[in-house]
Amino acid sequence: MKPPHGAGVALDDGKIALRLLAFVDVIKSELVENCGVLHSMTIRVALRHVTEYRYDKLINLGPQEVRLRPAPHCRTPVPSYSLRIEPPEHYLNWQQDPHGNFVARLTFLKPTRKFRVAVDLIAEMTVINPFDFFIEPAAEQFPFEYAPELAKDLIPFLSLAEEGEAFASLNRVGNAPRAAGGQTQTSLDARGVAHA
Repeated sequence: MKPPHGAGVALDDGKIALRLLAFVDVIKSELVENCGVLHSMTIRVALRHVTEYRYDKLINLGPQEVRLRPAPHCRTPVPSYSLRIEPPEHYLNWQQDPHGNFVARLTFLKPTRKFRVAVDLIAEMTVINPFDFFIEPAAEQFPFEYAPELAKDLIPFLSLAEEGEAFASLNRVGNAPRAAGGQTQTSLDARGVAHA
């Protein structure tokens, strides 16, 4: 790869900047041509959350649970995270709930007039394709049954209090004849009830 003509010549600041930009363009085109890749820029967003309680007299805080940390299974990359707690005299233990979410368990040593939780984080706003998944062959037709080992874990999410009209209409749509390509033609009425 050759640098653009005159890249090594001493020039004034404006011409140096133009030569550097030209050289960067050469490197980019070489990467795309030879490797088929080009690093794209990611947008980073800084977020801050603050919750503060002030009391008119000294109080003893009981144990507190704070759920203000992205879960490890979160698809948005979080390269920076911080949690600050006031009063500073406290113990902090990180735990995970049954769903894998982080929980900060706080216990306090002294009475206080203020309880403050501050979270700062940086999130990378990368493009995520929500349709980047596979459908198991057993689930291509609705309704379907989950494999026994998976069905046991899904019981809390699949149990129904009662079957209403909206749910019953979804079941009718699932059994409707399929158009070419395996898709069902449906529409929703004003109440959100599906019709085949």
